[in-house]
Amino acid sequence: MSNDDRNILTRRGRLELSKYWPDGTRFRRPFPNVTLARQMRARIDAAIATGTWTQLKEELSLKQEPPAPPLTLRHFAPTYMEHVEKKNRRPDFHRIQLGNILPVLGDRPLKAIGRVQALEYRESRPAHLKPATINRGMAVLRSLVSYAIERGFILAPHPLFGLRDYPEIERDLKVMTLSEERTFVAALLNIDVAVGVYAGVMGETAIRSEEGLRLIWRCFDMPGRMVTVPAEIAKTKKTRHIPMSDFCRDLLGMLPRVTKDPHVFIRTSTLKPVKDTRGAFSKARERTGLDVYPESFRHFRITQWMSQGIDPITVQELAGHKDIHTTRRYAHFAPSFAARTIIEAQRAEAISLQQLMVAFEQGVGPKQDQTVSELERLYGLEAGK
Repeated sequence: MSNDDRNILTRRGRLELSKYWPDGTRFRRPFPNVTLARQMRARIDAAIATGTWTQLKEELSLKQEPPAPPLTLRHFAPTYMEHVEKKNRRPDFHRIQLGNILPVLGDRPLKAIGRVQALEYRESRPAHLKPATINRGMAVLRSLVSYAIERGFILAPHPLFGLRDYPEIERDLKVMTLSEERTFVAALLNIDVAVGVYAGVMGETAIRSEEGLRLIWRCFDMPGRMVTVPAEIAKTKKTRHIPMSDFCRDLLGMLPRVTKDPHVFIRTSTLKPVKDTRGAFSKARERTGLDVYPESFRHFRITQWMSQGIDPITVQELAGHKDIHTTRRYAHFAPSFAARTIIEAQRAEAISLQQLMVAFEQGVGPKQDQTVSELERLYGLEAGK
C-alpha cells in the first residue's frame, strides 16, 4: 500500500478499512477494492472535520455489514509469494508459473480449488509444451494449496493429493569434454566477461548456478586458494569449502571490484551484478554449436573429479550432494576410474594370494588348522606345493 492508503490493510487475503472514531471506537469493514475503501475513509474524515461523525457512525452501524467476498486464488497469490520469497526457493520461477495459473483460475474461490480445477488448468496449457514444463506449473499450484492449508484458509485433506503428473522421459545427463568446456567459456568471455567468468568458476568448483550468482568476494580466499559456499546460500543449508584452481584464480582476476556492491560477477558495462545469463548462453550456443547450459558446468566438474580418481565421498562433500546416490550417477561418465579401482582391488587380492602360497611353501605361514584348510578349499590351493 502507498502512503495515500493509510488505514487500508490487507488481512487474511482481503482488503479492510480500519479507522478510529473520536470516541476511541473503531470502524472496520472489508471492501472489494481500494477505491471504495478510500471513498469511505474520505467520508469518515469529512464527518469528523465537520462534527457530524456521530450521525455517520450511527448510520453505518445500522447498515448490515455485507458478507465478505470469498477469498480468491488471485487475492491469496501475493500472500503466497511473500512466503516463497522468505524461503529463497526460486521466487522468480514461482512468479512465472503463477502468471500462467492466475488467468485460468485466478477468480476461483480458494476453497473451491480441487482436482477438477487443477485438471482444467493443465488442459489449458499449449499442446506443444513438454510434460516437464506443465508438471512444474502443477507443482506450484500444489505448493500454493498446501500453504493455504497450513494457514487455515483451506481445511485438510489436500484437495490435490494423488493427482498424477504427466509421465516424463528421463533426460540423459550430458557432460562436456575439457575441450568443449574451454571453448564455451571462451565464447562467453567474448560475449559477456562477467558471465564467462561465472561459467568458468562453476566449471572449476561445481558450484550450483543459483549459488554462483549470490557469491560475494569474501567467499574467495585467494591466498588460501579456497572457495567457501556459505550455508545461507547453499541449497543444502550446509557450508562447504572447495579448493581453487589456477584457472579459477585467473578468471576472477578479470573482474572489477565495486566498492558498494560485494557481489563477484559484476558486468563492466553497468557495474551491476549478473542476474540473468540466458542471453549470453543463447548467443554462445549459436556460436559454438554446443548444447550447454549453466548447470552443464557443474556436471562437467563433478565428472572430472570422478575421472581423476577422487573418492566419491569427497566428491559428495565438495558438490554438496545430500545423497551419495546422486554422486554415483557420475560414475557412469568415469568408467576408467571404476575399472582402475577394480583392477587395483584384483591386484591386491593376487598379491595376498601369492604371499599366502609362498608362506605355505616355506613353512612360515599360519598353522594348518581348520581356518587354513578352509582357505585352501576356497582358493583351490594345496599346501606343500
